[in-house]
Amino acid sequence: MKTTMTQRLFAEFMGTMFFVLIGCGTAITAASLGGLGIALAFGLTLAATHFMAAPVSGGHLNPAISFFFLAHQENGS
Repeated sequence: MKTTMTQRLFAEFMGTMFFVLIGCGTAITAASLGGLGIALAFGLTLAATHFMAAPVSGGHLNPAISFFFLAHQENGS
């Protein structure tokens, strides 16, 4: 599937946003889950956001990589 750089950047932004909001939100609000529960929340969130962004942007969920490809005008997938 051919995607534009704007679509890739948007997918990276959304994936990173969901990862930070859900992962860190779980760590802050659910301290009663303990370390294992928080780790599972981060892991499942990372897996879900990776599967969401992978078809569009390669799924690395690192905005620095997307901006590097934008600056060098290369295909990030």
